[in-house]
Amino acid sequence: STMDFFGSILLATSLGGVSGLRITTTPLVLALGSYTPFFTLPENMIWLASPEMLGLWFLINFVEFGAFSVPVLGSGFDVAALGIAPLSSAFFVTGVTEMDFMTAMLFAGAPSAGVQLATSGVRAISGPFAPVVSLFESVTAFIAGILAIILPILSIALMVWLVVWGVKQAKQFVQKRRTMQEPIPPTT
Repeated sequence: STMDFFGSILLATSLGGVSGLRITTTPLVLALGSYTPFFTLPENMIWLASPEMLGLWFLINFVEFGAFSVPVLGSGFDVAALGIAPLSSAFFVTGVTEMDFMTAMLFAGAPSAGVQLATSGVRAISGPFAPVVSLFESVTAFIAGILAIILPILSIALMVWLVVWGVKQAKQFVQKRRTMQEPIPPTT
């Protein structure tokens, strides 16, 4: 029905945003969500929520957080994540909805890439604050992931706010750098 498809679009878009923040948070929240009354994994995706896989998702989330906390590693992960996050989000969306892969790339992959670009830009200018930014992204991804299952529209609103805030921060940083590089006019 139309409402089911609209609900799938909301879920896809919100999970795409989550993947843009943290690729491995999407399968983690899907697995955790399957233990709640709000969400049921389809039969072909039950493996996501096995105890072994839950342990693996938590471990991989911790590794991803750690990698993004180190600027040199984070830069390399950002380049890889820009390609992996959209594909990963589309894969999981096709598994939990009836969307085909190309539709999932549109509704999950594109938001994933947009969020990934915004957050990698913020992280690139964060310097010694990279661990704080990484922690903020991880917590936000987890909260947005839970919201994606319970109330996807709120998750999307959180992602839009995050991207707008990130772009604003990046612009302010670039403007400050330009101001610092301008020569100081001589006083008379």
